This record gives sequence, C-alpha cells and structure tokens, in this order.
Amino acid sequence: MNSCPLLVFLLRKESKGVEDFGDVIREGGGALAKGLFRGVTRILTKPLEGVKTSSIEGFVQGVGKGLIGATAQPVSGVLDLLSKTTEGANAMRMKITSVITSYEQLLRRQQPCAKTSLCLIRVEYGE
Repeated sequence: MNSCPLLVFLLRKESKGVEDFGDVIREGGGALAKGLFRGVTRILTKPLEGVKTSSIEGFVQGVGKGLIGATAQPVSGVLDLLSKTTEGANAMRMKITSVITSYEQLLRRQQPCAKTSLCLIRVEYGE
C-alpha cells in the first residue's frame, strides 16, 4: 500500500467538512473514488501479499481477500457519498435558516408594542 503514491495521498487527505453542494460533490465523489480505487488495488495486491507469505495457498487466499475487498470497498465509498450528501443537505438547511432569520430581523424596525387601557407597554424580546 505504501508503494502507491496516489493511494497514500488519497488516504492522508483530510476532510474539511461539507458546507455547500460543491463540497458534497468534492468530498462525496472523492470518497466514492477512493472506495473504487481501494477495491481495484486489493484485487492486485492481496494475491501478491499471499504469494510472499505462503506460496500458492497464500495466492488463493489473497484472491479471495481481494475479491471481498473489491466488493466491500466500493460499497463503503457509496455509503460515504450518501453520508456527505446528508451532511451537505443539513448545512444548506442551516444556511437558509440563518438567511431567513437575519432577513426577518432586518424587517423588524421597531419592537412590537402592546396597547392597554392604562398605558403603552413595550414588549422586550430576548435578543
């Protein structure tokens, strides 16, 4: 695994977090690509590792491990993509909520007053 610089780069790259749709594409697509890449490389590397340890038996075991990894890693990548998509949707919802709240505060020029028969009472809000 250390012999492939691209794989080392992909594994070391840290996630910055998802804040908008572009981040969803970048982070989620990267996770999916990483899963596919790991799956394909395991088909090649596991049999070679098996041959180094125990000849033909290790090769057969390595092929089995490689095939299992070839299916498990892409599934993991798809799940990461779904997770990033959910994160992005939540971040967008939070941004929209923040914009609506700030817009409503801009529209409120004067604090509301309650009129009573005795006097004018100003209602204070905790802001």
